[in-house]
Amino acid sequence: MSTVPATLDQRRVPRLGGFNGTLFGLELRRMLRNKRTLFFTLLFPPALLFAFGSGSDMNESVGNGNVSAYVMVSMALYGAAITTAVAGSSVALERAVGWSRQLRLTPLHPMAYIATKALCALALGALAVGAVNVAGIAQGNADMPVVRWVACAVLALLCSSVFAALGLFVGYVVPGENAMQVLGPGLAVLAFLGNVFIP
Repeated sequence: MSTVPATLDQRRVPRLGGFNGTLFGLELRRMLRNKRTLFFTLLFPPALLFAFGSGSDMNESVGNGNVSAYVMVSMALYGAAITTAVAGSSVALERAVGWSRQLRLTPLHPMAYIATKALCALALGALAVGAVNVAGIAQGNADMPVVRWVACAVLALLCSSVFAALGLFVGYVVPGENAMQVLGPGLAVLAFLGNVFIP
């Protein structure tokens, strides 16, 4: 027996708390492998555009565009909000299966993990905004200047960052699979109150 106390090796904390492009890429690929995520990102928002933006009075001029452009921007924002909230709330499932607890054993800082989740949610939101804009171009009814079109897409993505934060918050507060049961109806009610579906 030795009387010399054992020394523990100091773990070196990685730069930026462990946030890096590899972690971001792996997390994004993991999210894109989920079929429900792809449905809510690429198919659901354009389907809403075709459902709500194909009336006979959609060519009526409003501001610097027409009603169809207004509906397209509304559906892009709603699609980005749903997508970012769902992606953010995925931490609830990771907590339920113990992945968050496993990550605490690594040098990854919790803020780096949250930042990775938020940036992945925004990347998926960008895909949703892009899908709705492509559907709007394919539909051919939306009419507004290109500068405003791009500005609306960027603003929709920036505004959806609030919903990414909301999804993360709900994912940390609500247990397991209940996160989407809270977010889905809540976002639908907010969209109706915000006049997203009816111009």
